[in-house]
Amino acid sequence: MGYLLKADDYGHYTLEIADGVWMDAIEMASEQGYSDPDLRRERGEDPYLPKDAAKQLAGALNRALVAQRIQPEFGGGSTLDQDLTRRIVYILQIAIREGRDLKLLRTSP
Repeated sequence: MGYLLKADDYGHYTLEIADGVWMDAIEMASEQGYSDPDLRRERGEDPYLPKDAAKQLAGALNRALVAQRIQPEFGGGSTLDQDLTRRIVYILQIAIREGRDLKLLRTSP
């Protein structure tokens, strides 16, 4: 199981995130002052992520990057590293800047 973060319906701004990696991202955001229980999704829940939540999550993950709290190694998607964190932030920011619908979907194994 994992998550799919989407900022459009065409797949261009889409990122698959492993379950454990998303939990690490939530924990990192919490350490940087942003916590939202809505970031933990179950299948069938409303997939839309509010713009305010996206903005705050992107800000918290950016603060973690600046503070060098995220490992620089490339985990190939299996760990929360700087590259994956930047991709998450990029999709969140695209959705905010361009007014796209942002979805966080729970995926099956």
